[in-house]
Formats: sequence, C-alpha cells, structure tokens
Amino acid sequence: MGHLYALYLLAQFREKEAYPWIVDFFSLPGEVSVNITGDVVTEDLHRILASVYDGDDRLLKGLVEDPKVNEYVRSAALRTFLVLVTSGQQSRDTVMAYYQSLFHGKLERDHPFLWGSLIDCCTDLYPQEVYADIQTAFAEDLVEEFFITMDNVQTTYVQGKEAVLTQLHQNPDYTLIEDTIQEMEDWHCWKTSSAKTDKSP
Repeated sequence: MGHLYALYLLAQFREKEAYPWIVDFFSLPGEVSVNITGDVVTEDLHRILASVYDGDDRLLKGLVEDPKVNEYVRSAALRTFLVLVTSGQQSRDTVMAYYQSLFHGKLERDHPFLWGSLIDCCTDLYPQEVYADIQTAFAEDLVEEFFITMDNVQTTYVQGKEAVLTQLHQNPDYTLIEDTIQEMEDWHCWKTSSAKTDKSP
C-alpha cells in the first residue's frame, strides 16, 4: 500500500518534481501499472496527474497517444486535461484544440474504448468545436456505444455551453487531490466485513 499512499500524498502536496516519474511509471506497457495500482487508475489517476502537473503537457499527450500504454491509463490521461481546465492550469480552448487533433489522426482508429473516452471528455467540455468530428466517428463505427452514444452527446449539446461547463466545474471527479485521508478513508480494505463498500484500490 505504501506506493498508493505516496501517489496521493505527492498529489496533495503538489510535488511537481514527481510528475515525470509518475508518468514514466504509468507509461509501462501492458498491465504492469494497473496490476500494481488497481482501481486507482480508473478512480483517481487523472486527478493525481493534474495535481502534480508541472506545465509540460507533452508528457500527458505521450501517455494518450502511445499505443503500448494500457488503455485505462490512456483514458485517465485524457481525463486529466479536464482537471487542468477546472483547476485553471489550461484553458478550455487549448484542450479542445488538442482533443480535435486526436480526431484528425493522432488517435488510432481501431480503439473504440479510447474513442468513447475522447468523445466523453469532449462532451463534458462542451463539444461545439468537434461536433462534426463526433458525428463522423459514430458514422464510421469507431465508438463502443455502451460507453457513450450520439444521443448522449446531443442531450448535452442542447444544454448550452455555460450550463455544461458549470456542471464540469462542480463535478468532484474533476478536482485536485486535497486530502489524502479523505480520499482513502472509504476504501474497501479499511472496512470491516459488515461495513464494506465497493470502492477499493
């Protein structure tokens, strides 16, 4: 468990020097990093990365675009950009421009899980600039629709940009790590057999 404590504490204390080391670890090919860290990858890796982010988004983009990296890690890297927006470390327009570049050749076409993750991120950020790209992705059957559908995108789109961005900024899933104890106290491993919850590393 020590390595998990370390990840959260480094994030809480904004240790930017840890950023490239954490990226390097999660860049390991295949299942290695996921096997070692468990549900942290899908639950909080995007928040941890945003909390130690040092301003160099090339490392994050490398995670997203490297086909050897685990797909759940790549998805977490995509979601990290949303936290960078909510925390004021990157502008929405900058992130949307990067997301659009993924539609236009930087993301391999045979990976429906990542296409779904990309479209989900764009939808959370309000998909105005990439709406036509999203339509094309669905038309070309690039997306696993259990993840997100075109109806989901349209439902969000009609809410308007201001309302969607307000929801994003109020979403606790897209905040920085502030309190390690609070983040970890509800994990399954700390509970007695009569009081266990579903969240665990």
